[in-house]
Amino acid sequence: MATDISQSKVDQLVKKGLSQAKVAEKLGVTPGQLGMLRYGVALVNTGKLKKAPATAKSVKDLRDKQSLRWEFIAAMTGLSVAKVRELYGNKESYIGRGRKPGQATTSGRSSGRSAAGRKNTGNKGKGNTAGKPARARTRAERAARSGNPS
Repeated sequence: MATDISQSKVDQLVKKGLSQAKVAEKLGVTPGQLGMLRYGVALVNTGKLKKAPATAKSVKDLRDKQSLRWEFIAAMTGLSVAKVRELYGNKESYIGRGRKPGQATTSGRSSGRSAAGRKNTGNKGKGNTAGKPARARTRAERAARSGNPS
């Protein structure tokens, strides 16, 4: 398991230039068992990432300017991921694919609904809405509503 992995083995493999997935494969574990924090510590130990002071300014610079993951910042500062996030503050941070939360879409495509049509979508699947009959879900309900006696 992940507890059997020594940091020196991880350091040796990272020194060869292997990615986290390749290091995990060589160690016979999954990338999730290896963990990004342990991989980040190996990057710092081998000199691929530089140590950084454990200050709020340093954490903000690493996250905002270099777009580093929380685990890498924690490895560089020697703090836990929770403490790093706490030092960063409540400011919303997003590093990844797709649009950032809270921003409008950047593509020209639309979902097909106008803004007025999207406003009241919170009661989806919660039964009847404003005089609209419930949808017939079973074959027996559909036959009863059709009015066909056969």
